[in-house]
Amino acid sequence: MSIPFISIIVPVYNVAQFLSITLDSILNQRYTNYEIILINDGSTDESAEIAQRYASNDQRIVFIDKCNEGVATTRNKGLEVSRGIYIMFLDADDIIYPNTLDKIATMLRTTNADLLRFEHQTIDEEGNELYPNYNIRRRKKYVGCELDAATFMNKILLNEYYMCLNIFKSSLIKSHHISFLPDCTYNEDTLFILKSLLYSKKNFYIPIKVYGYRKYSEAVTAKFSIKNYEDVKLVFTEIIQMSENITNNLRTSFKAVAESLAIHLYLEKSNMNVLDGDLDTIICQCTNRPVMMEWKCISLLGDKGFKLWRSLFLLKRILNRLM
Repeated sequence: MSIPFISIIVPVYNVAQFLSITLDSILNQRYTNYEIILINDGSTDESAEIAQRYASNDQRIVFIDKCNEGVATTRNKGLEVSRGIYIMFLDADDIIYPNTLDKIATMLRTTNADLLRFEHQTIDEEGNELYPNYNIRRRKKYVGCELDAATFMNKILLNEYYMCLNIFKSSLIKSHHISFLPDCTYNEDTLFILKSLLYSKKNFYIPIKVYGYRKYSEAVTAKFSIKNYEDVKLVFTEIIQMSENITNNLRTSFKAVAESLAIHLYLEKSNMNVLDGDLDTIICQCTNRPVMMEWKCISLLGDKGFKLWRSLFLLKRILNRLM
């Protein structure tokens, strides 16, 4: 059996409503040199039956059925069995826009990229487009440029660490044993991408709307819970530990990501009414020679001053988008 150019890993969990739409968005592509790895993570609806039916009708589809272990372990299973030269991830309720895989494949063959970032559009349950991605215009000047990891983070990713908007060279992932943190269900994307950027040298951006991200109330990532809160703390700690072993300007970029996660914790703590000594330690870490303006404000102005500054900052951003 020939080696596919792209492996598309699709974790499946209770998405019977959307799974056929998702799979058809791949199968209807003009480009065909791919494999789809469908991993049923213990679904209790008809998702497994739908996935198995598609797999029986197309030899490019691999179907794996297992007990529920969470998205991180499920994606890791997909990485283990993938055979493609490149790897991308697709959530089972999202879509790939028509005839975009061929453009990605052309870019990858031309550049031999380690990591390629593309664009997305947020859609609703019916597939209607919602709000635009305002960061697209900020990235356009870097189209076709080979970027180092720090520049890629600061000019392309722009704190949008979404797993499904990137495609990775398989040999880079597997040779460095990069995987998802087991049992982590929130910000696991961020950690995986940063681990990859430790080793990726050839990072590129293509300004094509490839991915349709479906936003609806029942989506797995829609609600912030105590488990999410604990996951963010775990990811923060992992990133800080990674940054301590970096000596170039990538260290500052990693620290900025960690501080951004900590801001999320800082804001959510009051919303969730939790007492957390670990967060107090994190706050001390972030206010000691901070990178982000937010933490500089907290350090200088305190909690009330920061909240006032943040309200004014958000208002300014809204006004800038309207102008």
